[in-house]
Amino acid sequence: MSNARLVAVRALMSVSLDDGYSNIVLDSAVRSSGLVGADVSLASALFYGVLDRKLTLDYYIENASSRSGKIPDFVREVLRVSVYQLVYMDRIPPFAAVNEAVKMIKKSKFSFAAGYVNAVLRNIIRNAPELPDDDSLTSLEIRYSCEQWIIKRLIDDYGQDETELILSGAMDAPTTYLRVNSHKCSTAGLVNELRSDGLLAAKVENVPNAVCANGALEPTNAYKSGLFHVQDLACQMCCEALEPSENMRLLDCCSAPGGKAFTCAELMNNTGEVVARDIHPHRVKLIADGAKRLMLSNITASVGDATEYDSALGEFDRVLCDVPCSGIGVIRRKPDIKYKSPEVIDALPQLQYEILATGAKYLKIGGVLIYSTCTLFKSENEAVVSRFLSEHSGFEPYPFADGQYMRTLMPQNGTDGFFYARIKRK
Repeated sequence: MSNARLVAVRALMSVSLDDGYSNIVLDSAVRSSGLVGADVSLASALFYGVLDRKLTLDYYIENASSRSGKIPDFVREVLRVSVYQLVYMDRIPPFAAVNEAVKMIKKSKFSFAAGYVNAVLRNIIRNAPELPDDDSLTSLEIRYSCEQWIIKRLIDDYGQDETELILSGAMDAPTTYLRVNSHKCSTAGLVNELRSDGLLAAKVENVPNAVCANGALEPTNAYKSGLFHVQDLACQMCCEALEPSENMRLLDCCSAPGGKAFTCAELMNNTGEVVARDIHPHRVKLIADGAKRLMLSNITASVGDATEYDSALGEFDRVLCDVPCSGIGVIRRKPDIKYKSPEVIDALPQLQYEILATGAKYLKIGGVLIYSTCTLFKSENEAVVSRFLSEHSGFEPYPFADGQYMRTLMPQNGTDGFFYARIKRK
C-alpha cells in the first residue's frame, strides 16, 4: 500500500508537470494507490492544501534554504507537502512531518538531498518567517498564493480592498451544497434521508430546494435514489433567474456535466424539453447518466459545438449560455487555476462572445437567455454582454427585481464567485 504523503507528492507533480486537472489527477492517484479511510483523507488534504498555498509554501522554503539554483521537482513537492504539515496542520507532530519527508527522499533517486530536506524543515520549525503584510503585488502573491497577473486584474476590476476580500474568501473551505430533486422529493425529506445515513445536512434559507451537507454523498441511499445532485448556490440562483417553467423548450449550450440542465428540468417539473449539448462525447455521457440517475426524462443530451448554429434544433423559450471561462470564481474548489498563464485566458472573451451570439439565434421572440460564467474578470463578463447588446439590436436587458440585469456573486459571501446576465429577445 502506498504512503498517503507520497501519493500526494506524485499527484502534485502530475498537476505541475503534465498540466493535469486537480480533481481528475487526485481521483486517479487515490484509486491506483490502494489507500483507504484516513489515508485517503490525508492524501486529499495534503494535495489540495499544497495547491491552495503553493506560493506561500515556496516563500517558507526559500527563506529556510541556503542552497541556490533549481530544486528537483520531486524534492520541491516533498518540501511543500512537509511545510504544509508544519505550518497548517496542527494535528501532525513536527517530528513526524520531518521524518516522513526524509524517508521519502532516501527511498527516491534523490537520496543525496535527504540532509538538505532535513535542514530546511528544521529551520522552519525553529524560525518560520513572518509573511509580508504590505499592499504590494509581491506581498499579496505570497499571502494568498496567487499569480500577480490575476491579482492585478482583480484590483483593476474591483479595487484593492475588494480584491483582498475575494482572495481571502477564495481560501476558505468550500461548503457542499445540494439541489433537491423536487420531482421526487421535498427539501425536508432529503434532509431527513441524509441524516438517517449519518450525514450532517440542513436546509438553506432563501434558496428554494437547496441543502448544505457534510460527508460522503455517493454511498447514501438518497444519492442512489436520485434525490439530489451536487450544485453550488450560485448555479442554483442562476437557473432560478432563467425562469424555466412547465412545457417550455430550453437549450443548455455548454451543459456538461449537466448540473444546470438538471436543475432547469426539475424547475420545469420534468415536462417540456431540455436540450443539453456539449462538444465532447464523453462529457455528453455524463449528462445522460446524471439525468438517468435523477429520473429526468425531459432531458436530451447530444454532441454539439456551441459556436456553430444548428437550425435543426429549432427555437427555444429559454437559452442558457454557461460558457467556458478562466474559473477565477471557483479557485477554492480548483486551486490550480491560480497558477495558469494569462495567455490561456486572453483568448476566452472572443470564444465567449461567439457562443453567446450563436446561442441567441435559437431564442424565440420574447424568449429569455442567460449568459453565465464562474469567473470574476469583467473582460469575460460585463464586457462580453455589453458587446453583444451593442451589436444585436434585436435583444435587450431583462432586469431582475432590483432593476439590474447583470449580477456578480462573490466568494466571500458564501457562494462560488459567479456572474450571470439576463437578456430578452425583443
